[in-house]
Amino acid sequence: MRLIKLLYSFEFVFVLWLFSYQYKNVPLLFNIVDSTLLLTAVLIPWGICLFFKQRNGAHIRFWNKYVMWFLGLSLWLIVTSFWSPSQTYKLQKTLCYLVYTVPAFLAGHLIMSWHEERVRRLLLSFVVFSAATLIGCYNAFFLKGMNHMLDIFNTNYLVTGQTLGVGLLLIIPWSFFQFLKSDQESFPVLFAFNAPHRNNKPSALHYTACLMTLFLSCLYLYVLFNLGGRGPVIASVICLGFFYSIYALQFSISKSVIHFCVLIFLSGTCFLLLNNFLGHESSHFAHRIAPLLEGRIDESLNERFSYYHSALRIFLNHPIIGTGLGGWAVTEGLGDVNIHPHNIFLEILSETGIIGLTLFLGLLTITLRPLKLTEISARYSGITVLLLLIFSLVNAQKSGDLHDNLLLFFSLSLCCGLPARLQK
Repeated sequence: MRLIKLLYSFEFVFVLWLFSYQYKNVPLLFNIVDSTLLLTAVLIPWGICLFFKQRNGAHIRFWNKYVMWFLGLSLWLIVTSFWSPSQTYKLQKTLCYLVYTVPAFLAGHLIMSWHEERVRRLLLSFVVFSAATLIGCYNAFFLKGMNHMLDIFNTNYLVTGQTLGVGLLLIIPWSFFQFLKSDQESFPVLFAFNAPHRNNKPSALHYTACLMTLFLSCLYLYVLFNLGGRGPVIASVICLGFFYSIYALQFSISKSVIHFCVLIFLSGTCFLLLNNFLGHESSHFAHRIAPLLEGRIDESLNERFSYYHSALRIFLNHPIIGTGLGGWAVTEGLGDVNIHPHNIFLEILSETGIIGLTLFLGLLTITLRPLKLTEISARYSGITVLLLLIFSLVNAQKSGDLHDNLLLFFSLSLCCGLPARLQK
């Protein structure tokens, strides 16, 4: 019954909206209506009603510093569109930012970030959705073969990689918390092995739950390493390195090392068994990363580097106010098309100038400065929200247009409420 309630909750529908790019191109499902616009029409009035229903003057104020800073950044982005040389793309970019990015931040901050129960329900929704995506990936893998893994649900493999990366970064910490036993939190619906703590000693059920979730993590890793996307894999590895380092320094080096070694052993075993069973060798990630290890730059990276150089050059020519929202491609001579520099900092610099970058860095600063790692790492819902922010920020350095980085701005909005929520 609780799982059914989850599927009809605001948080689960919000996750469906946030990752609608994952399934919106599925044949025969969304040929008539755009799923993102449909869910937007549902979520905005729903979110407004929830805000006024649960508003508490001591904790939830619309005009707080986080909202004001974000709206200041948004206003500047829109203002820059007036001098952008683009005519079509700047309009598309502005509308998408207003319709998607702004609601994502406001809903995350004003409705969810202050409430522990909503955050926990949100994290569970992420796990359920990513698990469904994982099943879809294996279905395509078994039925169509490895060559079809690059295009799951008719969707870009980077989108699928980010969806699975989010699920991975929620499951591994939960497994570690069961092993470490530093927190009483768990997913009461998804997992059956949530036995109560007795005398602070781990039970067999705790170790069973830990191993089961580690095995599930191995299934995520196997798909990630075979999708072909380097960005989500690298971002996931960076986040896991940060996670294990924090707990090794603050809690237990031995348990962190043991848990990490078990993860590596199970992942290697799972990788070999699945490759042997399916008649597959190596991985798409290994094939794409091999040229870099040999000192060679492939066509994709060469294109990215040319974009980076171009964006930096345009910023130096328009350092204060930039070339205008959506104006980078036109200024570069690529036409009025949907192309971006593939790096959020260089995109903001080239299109909105040093003013835009200052506002964006200011938003990051006021969000991250109050966070205390000791308090955050003591709770599952704290460390996972921070991992989501790091994961999305790393991904934003190599892909995603400014208005497409919904997960980044949403993760920022959740982090804004972390200090007050953890103090409660």
